[in-house]
Amino acid sequence: MSSIDHDDDSDANARQQAELEKQIVQFEEATRQQKRFERRGCLGCAVMAALPVAFYTWQIGSIILGMREAADFEQRLAAVGCRVRFSGGDDMGRGLGVKGVSSIVIRTDDFSDKDMAKLAPFLIEAESFGYLSFSRTRITDEGLQHIPAGVKLAAIDFRETHVTQTGVDKLLLRLPHLQKTTIFFDGGAIKNNIVSLPDDSS
Repeated sequence: MSSIDHDDDSDANARQQAELEKQIVQFEEATRQQKRFERRGCLGCAVMAALPVAFYTWQIGSIILGMREAADFEQRLAAVGCRVRFSGGDDMGRGLGVKGVSSIVIRTDDFSDKDMAKLAPFLIEAESFGYLSFSRTRITDEGLQHIPAGVKLAAIDFRETHVTQTGVDKLLLRLPHLQKTTIFFDGGAIKNNIVSLPDDSS
């Protein structure tokens, strides 16, 4: 065999060797890629399995925190002479914390204008709830100035108090958003600033 033939064989062997090495590298890369996909798939499965558990854990934690907040709010309001009711049969509402408050009722007959100032921060804290009752208390028109601007209510009850039509009119001038609120007092019920007198036929 001549040296030229020998060189040609060496070149062919080198090319085959290089091609073989290239194929090995490509195979190894494909294997690594496959393993990466498998790991990602397993991770995706783990994440999908963990999501419901994390969601329910978060939900239960939120309810527990809400119930603690509700109990604290209820206790602080009791010190001012008020009773709190929560929406959804109480228990469900308590899980929402202060946001679950549906009504605040004054339960002491000697609740007066000076007590209104103590109550105001609680009304701001609750902010939006259905019913606020001052019925059978000693509040007057003067005490209405303590009802904070941010409070949104469906109904306020001033029956059997010293609140007058003049006091209600001033309240509605100061807080015009309450004009959509039903306001009960001894002169009747006001809704949208229209007086509806009590029905004497009943």
